[in-house]
Amino acid sequence: MLNLRSQDTVNSIIRKFYVQKRFEKLQGLEDSQVKIGAPRNMVKAMVYTIEDKERSSKLSRKTEGLVDENAKLLKNVGELEDELSILNNLKSKMRTRLNRRDAKIVKLNAK
Repeated sequence: MLNLRSQDTVNSIIRKFYVQKRFEKLQGLEDSQVKIGAPRNMVKAMVYTIEDKERSSKLSRKTEGLVDENAKLLKNVGELEDELSILNNLKSKMRTRLNRRDAKIVKLNAK
């Protein structure tokens, strides 16, 4: 539904419409058509426009929140990747040490 601010906007547009009607005819419309249908259709169009803008602003706020959350998650992923590379380096060093030790054991057993 419309909030108070949107209703004020619609009311001001209707006032402007009637002031414009007093000073000039609308293009392509007869006076009877202007009196009957045009203001009602104009108000409906404005209500839909205002509601669409409200929905858009809600969606943009949600989008901003998701972008912030995504940035935090990407930061966490970066930190985890750093830790993983450190662990892979340690694993590689330990494997190298084990291979050297195994080589020494094989060499001693061969004697």
